[in-house]
Amino acid sequence: MNRDVTRLMEHMRKEDGYASVMQSLERLVASHPELCDADDYREQLLALVRSSRCQRRLQNLVQQTVLSRPDLLYPPGYPLEAIQEPLDYMRRAQRAWERRLYKSLNAMSAELGMPLARLRPPAQQQKMVERPEEASQDEPVELERFRPVYAPKDFLEVLTRVENPNYAASSSDFLYGMVRLPLPVPDLAELQQQFEELGSSRLQHLSMSADLPAAGKPHLSVGQYREMLGARLLELDDAPAAREFAKLGVPQSQRGELWCQMLGVRPDARHTAKLEELNRAVLQHQLLADRLVARDVQLTAGNDDQYFVFSELLRATLLRFLRHTAPLEALTPLPGRPARATAAGAPDTPLAYPPCGVVPFHGFSMYLAPLCFVLSEPTRLLMAFERLYSRYFVLLHTLSSRPDGIVSLSLLLERLLREHELTLWLHCRRCRVQPLRLVFRWLVRAFSGYLRVSQLLSLWELVLAYDSLRPLALLAAAVLAYRRASLLAATSQQTMEAVLADLSSIRVLPLLRAVLGRWTA
Repeated sequence: MNRDVTRLMEHMRKEDGYASVMQSLERLVASHPELCDADDYREQLLALVRSSRCQRRLQNLVQQTVLSRPDLLYPPGYPLEAIQEPLDYMRRAQRAWERRLYKSLNAMSAELGMPLARLRPPAQQQKMVERPEEASQDEPVELERFRPVYAPKDFLEVLTRVENPNYAASSSDFLYGMVRLPLPVPDLAELQQQFEELGSSRLQHLSMSADLPAAGKPHLSVGQYREMLGARLLELDDAPAAREFAKLGVPQSQRGELWCQMLGVRPDARHTAKLEELNRAVLQHQLLADRLVARDVQLTAGNDDQYFVFSELLRATLLRFLRHTAPLEALTPLPGRPARATAAGAPDTPLAYPPCGVVPFHGFSMYLAPLCFVLSEPTRLLMAFERLYSRYFVLLHTLSSRPDGIVSLSLLLERLLREHELTLWLHCRRCRVQPLRLVFRWLVRAFSGYLRVSQLLSLWELVLAYDSLRPLALLAAAVLAYRRASLLAATSQQTMEAVLADLSSIRVLPLLRAVLGRWTA
């Protein structure tokens, strides 16, 4: 037990906010000098902390540490490789996938005659200093020459080829989908228990009943009552309570502050200084990955009527993210992370490339784009994105056996359709269409770029509130169930994709409640 506490403390010291919490504790003790002469010093100190706001801040810090370091759940000395991924065949698949990514990067570098990293010419640096508003823009280069390292459809083909050598799935086309691995996924009863508030029609969710009278508060609407509760939560700074609150919706005006509270984003002078350091790194060094990010923003957010106004902010933030080494440590306990590349001239010294350890792919910038509606201050935006990505979104494009990983989400989707939409499932199979292929891009991008912003933020709120990516698979299955009649009338993949092309009319919470209710009946 003492060793577990020691390990927790070691990681807590590295977390944002640790110094601030310790300073608050010091001020608290200094304001009660009588404690120093007390015989039961320890008991009185604990009682004093429990009666102050320091207890809540300590709880937030502990939760933040445990969420960001899943390896703490394992005993000391447990092999890191086994923590990252316990299954040998999945580890081999992930290593092969990483090698393929870096082979593609190196091939692109050789083909375009551009190194993976180089110093910017002094004249170019001077131009960027004189015009800081252009610091995030690429030099005059034809971005069309830069192709994405991979897209969701490429990743799907890799995922579906992963096999367990000790398990042979049935070859029945009607009963099995694209992912044939013996990984445990929850059934509907377990999902209803996990997402109890989500499926309960008795509870008033903000997005569905904002203008209705609040239960027990007839003089207040649900929206007014939720805003009052949200203001109280912000005052208390209680992250676990904020997660419970978010299960029934967060007021739009308080979304940025409460999301930061749940993610543990509390910037101080150190973070501001780090942002300036990253800005200098962008100025001094040019990465091939910069072009990949710029090209991705151009192809995705730049062509989206909801996000194009944030194109410059997206590029600037992602260029800083590429150079920030903090995500490296956060990604260490995850499968295959951090990936390493061999530097030219130093084949025996593998380095992370880019420095953040994440190779951008087609759609990567869409993990950040919706946050621009929630946060505008650069430091908080970068910190929130790093937390959201390293805790959740990285699992959407990583091969792993984790319950919230993309493999398990794909299996969950196929199980829900087989068990609760069998007619639709069999129709798709008769038409030689795999349902997973129709919706995989939604899962990989967490629906970003497909739902309206208001609905997407409600969906991501569920991810934060329940600390789970399973709402993504639930919603994907629910959309297929909702479009069931049109899909049954379609007889080809192209026609089915056309049926699912526009999700702008989808309302997340009403749809989930309606479909879950029908499946349960």
